[in-house]
Amino acid sequence: MYFKTYAPIVIQMPNQQRRAETVITTPLSPNIVDARFSRAPEPLRDWLAPPEYPPRGGIASIPINIPTQGLPESFQPIGNISVGDGKVLPLYGRRTYYGSSDRWQYYTRTDTYNPVPLPLRHGNRDCMGDVGCPEVYSGDHLEVEGTGQKGKVRIFRMDGPRYVPGLI
Repeated sequence: MYFKTYAPIVIQMPNQQRRAETVITTPLSPNIVDARFSRAPEPLRDWLAPPEYPPRGGIASIPINIPTQGLPESFQPIGNISVGDGKVLPLYGRRTYYGSSDRWQYYTRTDTYNPVPLPLRHGNRDCMGDVGCPEVYSGDHLEVEGTGQKGKVRIFRMDGPRYVPGLI
């Protein structure tokens, strides 16, 4: 990096009563140039060099898809869905993340000999996605995606323990 050096040049004005000096600074050598403004910055990477590969097995050792908010709960039967033709299908659900109470994942199963899981939709939201659906309550309507039928939800009462023996 080059720096400009300045030397004062004194100019005297003879016509003035008072002897005032005007000081003008100019560079000593006009060939010295500040490199910050005369050339482009150097790149941070050498683009002509071959790409840098991680060591063998380096990518496989990086953990991905780790549940950072705890392990997800397992699906539990939480109610049923009454669809047309008098059918009643079981409703299974779980919270999307442990401790979150407003987002759930839901699905139902067919009522045949070999039950097949069917995803549900609440409004325009897929209830089996990563985000899930808002929590449903008794009387809400869900759409069964496999059949396109709408059903009315009835949630089971989940009463907690009222008396725990030995805890007094």
